[in-house]
Amino acid sequence: MRSAIPVVLCMCLIGCASEVEESAGHPADYEDPTVEEDALGPSLARIDGDYIYPRFSPSGDRLAYAEVIRADGGESTQIWVWNLESDEHRLLLSSDAALKYAVYSAYVTDLEWHGPDSLVATISDGDVDQTAVTFSTREGKVLSEFVIEAGFDELGPASGDLHDWLTKAYADWPGDLVDHVARQAIPLGPDRFVVQKRYAGEDSHLWVADLDSDSLAVLMSLPDTSSMRLIDGIAHGGAAVLVLGSSREARVLFHSGGELRTVLGFSGGSGSISIERRLSASDRTVFLLKLVRTSREGTNYAMALRESGVERIQEVPLLFDVDASADGRWVALNRWEGGRRRIEVVEIG
Repeated sequence: MRSAIPVVLCMCLIGCASEVEESAGHPADYEDPTVEEDALGPSLARIDGDYIYPRFSPSGDRLAYAEVIRADGGESTQIWVWNLESDEHRLLLSSDAALKYAVYSAYVTDLEWHGPDSLVATISDGDVDQTAVTFSTREGKVLSEFVIEAGFDELGPASGDLHDWLTKAYADWPGDLVDHVARQAIPLGPDRFVVQKRYAGEDSHLWVADLDSDSLAVLMSLPDTSSMRLIDGIAHGGAAVLVLGSSREARVLFHSGGELRTVLGFSGGSGSISIERRLSASDRTVFLLKLVRTSREGTNYAMALRESGVERIQEVPLLFDVDASADGRWVALNRWEGGRRRIEVVEIG
């Protein structure tokens, strides 16, 4: 398979925080004119309607997706699995059955495969809680349900290790500060994290916590008055993408070794910006840079992180979501059209 993308973004070295907080600008793609853009290949299939969260099965021969069902009484959902070889669409959850998960409405906030025949759907109740529903796609039935209550935020194993290390290495830190830093940390690897204190009476710098070497080193200095906070991030090998934001702007940064560079800048505040991993392969990690909320038409960015830098997959107008098959051959594009979101499976050229 050829490289899944095209426009390599030129990057400006950041030396200090003040440079980050100046000249926000509109969404900017710093295109390198010497880089030839590869087009996406032919379309395999397409469905028109209001469908969201396409997710390839581990084998890549099926695609799970959710359908948005709107009615006078509120919103409900249906969950389907599409066999891409036979073009058969199998209903896992009907809109009537989904109403058992509703307080005001029932809508999917994510889908995730947990094995060749296990699909987990996270369904909001339209109020404050969500339910994680596990389906057997082979038997077409619900295997388990788990209610995720508002405010539920359990530390994962990696963040738990960081929490334990901070507690021992920095015994003078208040417990609330340790909790805050561990929960907001961006993993760079099993024992390395980017962290930010940004806590009452503490600095706002970005730090790299290295548990193996028992060190905490400044990655980027920010003034105490800075409103920039660490929002999200993702790592691939020795490289990482980090998102910093404030009420005025957001910055997407590339970090590798001792290097930190800006890839994209957005004005108008960080809002709901986030990074969602879509594919982890040996040569790259494909991710969605999410800029707009579910109910708003707008363009999100499908991007690839490599050890050498960040690339943007060919720009797709009004892109809502994207997924990539495990073999890297196909992408499922989920984009707005006429107020609804269609899904198209396209070969990577």
